[in-house]
Amino acid sequence: MRFGSWVTSIEDVAILARCGYDFCELSVEVLKPAESDTAAIASLRQLDALPLVPEVFNRFFPPSVSLYGDLDTVRSHAGRVGQRMAQVGGEVVVLGSGAARDVPPGMDGGEALGRLARAVAVVHEECDRYGVMVGLEPLNRGESNVLNTLKECREFREEFGLHGVYITADLYHLEREHESLGEVLNTGSIIRHVQVAGGGRQSPTVPGYDYAGFAAALSSVGYEGRISAECDWRDLNDQAAPALEFMRKHWSDAVVLTGPDRPR
Repeated sequence: MRFGSWVTSIEDVAILARCGYDFCELSVEVLKPAESDTAAIASLRQLDALPLVPEVFNRFFPPSVSLYGDLDTVRSHAGRVGQRMAQVGGEVVVLGSGAARDVPPGMDGGEALGRLARAVAVVHEECDRYGVMVGLEPLNRGESNVLNTLKECREFREEFGLHGVYITADLYHLEREHESLGEVLNTGSIIRHVQVAGGGRQSPTVPGYDYAGFAAALSSVGYEGRISAECDWRDLNDQAAPALEFMRKHWSDAVVLTGPDRPR
């Protein structure tokens, strides 16, 4: 198991490194996808020199790029992101991007899912060229009006044959949607990235969410990938080390759920 954290500033990566994290998770904005390759060189060099490899990126699409709009624009953005991620060691890009994927007002639900599926297929095609995996993320209804749960993402993937696209499981969104841990078990084979937080989307050490149950469900499906703290850090200097210790302990103590203990 590899443990990381999302940070908003690349300067904060040094704190994670000192605390013993395995990787960092950054926002796609730092790759400068709206800029030319020449203009982005300085930023990419800075990322390449970080003390931790940015193995995961999130905030894939800005609100200005709709996944229901021009597919050439979607393809161009995804291609630049995939190429630049690969240059700095990125392996997984989280496809949350609530504003970009929100169904436009007045669009029929069936038409919307079909158009979204075509866009996601294009995103996967472009990222796959550079060995970057796409992790579709359920977003709670406060952040998006479509694909709010693991179940919905899983069914969307199957309905449209998006078998090269995988799932990001985020404890915060699971809790906000009151989704059963049984859906973690149902989705486990296609989960490729995990994000966690504590109560109120604070540090994982803050009580309020069923962290132990989430860990047990993932352990039960044999998940051994990356786990990233995606939370609202109050003071990273003070909170990063205890959060890492908390995550490591809970995942080492996680039990495999069987029989009557297995959620449905």
